[in-house]
Formats: sequence, structure tokens, C-alpha cells
Amino acid sequence: MATGGDPEPNLEDNHQFWQRWMENYYLNYLNRDISTLFPRMNKIRYQRFIKMPKGYFRDSGLLHYLLNIETLEDLYSNPIVGHSFEGFVIEEIIKGLQASGITNWRYHYYRTRKGSDVDLILEGYFGVLPIKIKYSSHTTVKQLRSLSDFIEKNQLPFGLVINQSNEAYWLTKKILQIPVNWL
Repeated sequence: MATGGDPEPNLEDNHQFWQRWMENYYLNYLNRDISTLFPRMNKIRYQRFIKMPKGYFRDSGLLHYLLNIETLEDLYSNPIVGHSFEGFVIEEIIKGLQASGITNWRYHYYRTRKGSDVDLILEGYFGVLPIKIKYSSHTTVKQLRSLSDFIEKNQLPFGLVINQSNEAYWLTKKILQIPVNWL
């Protein structure tokens, strides 16, 4: 018996508490799952879409630490650099929207089994905004095909490309490029 007449702590309960705490911490602070955007179409075409959520580390600095990435050279030579950049940009956009006080919005991604994808789709009172994220500083029109197709199929006014360029400008009539440092 512990002092004060309390029973000794149950190690099994303590283990379960910490396991639940770690799961909660992982789900709420380390990882962000983005669900897929399911188009409203017939069942046959519906099966062509990837339905699994896409996950990101919310803290890219922690991700780099866990992967022993200590220098920029280590980061640039690591195959995770594009995925890490995409996760960083998505997290910054979502945090910015949450901090702005905008309510009633959702985020998704879009990907088909043939590889066509849109990295982030924001839906809200403002409409639908598809966003493609590229690690490079220059994005070619060929790299924009899936974004262009998504914009046309859904009759959207425009979409965004976020990359490491130095200036914002229209890549096509309906695709605006924005530098990541503008976020």
C-alpha cells in the first residue's frame, strides 16, 4: 500500500493511459490525415479513385529530426524532400485558415488510379479551390495537366500552384502560381 492508504498504482492501467495519450497525441498533433474528395458520379467510375486518406507529419522539423536530416544538403538529397515540402505547405494553409476564423470549410485531396492528382482541395462558402504543390521553382504546363483537368471537369474559375518561385503570375488562363514564401 502506498502512503495515505491509497492502493498501489496499477501498472497495466498506467500503460493503457500512456498508450491512449500517445495515440491521441499522434492523431491530433503529429499527423494530419486528408480524406479523398469523392466525385458524385456513378458507381463504376467511382471505383477509379483512390479512397485511402493521405497522411502527413504536421511538424516537418520533427520529421527531419527523426530521419536524421541535419543539414540542407541532407534534406535536398533525401527522397522525402518533395513529400515533406507538400506536407509543410498543406499544414501552413490549414493553420492559416483556422487562425483566420473562417468556418464551415473542409479540405480534401483528389487522386485517380491512373495517377492524376490534386494535392489539396479547399471547400467552403468561397467555393472550391484546387491546389497543386510543387517542390521545384518552375512548374511546366505538362505538370499541370491533372490540375487543369480537375478545373475543367468541375467548372471552377481557377486553381493554384504553390512552389518555390519568386513571383506570382498566371501559368495558364485558369492557374495562378504563388510562391510558398507568400503563405
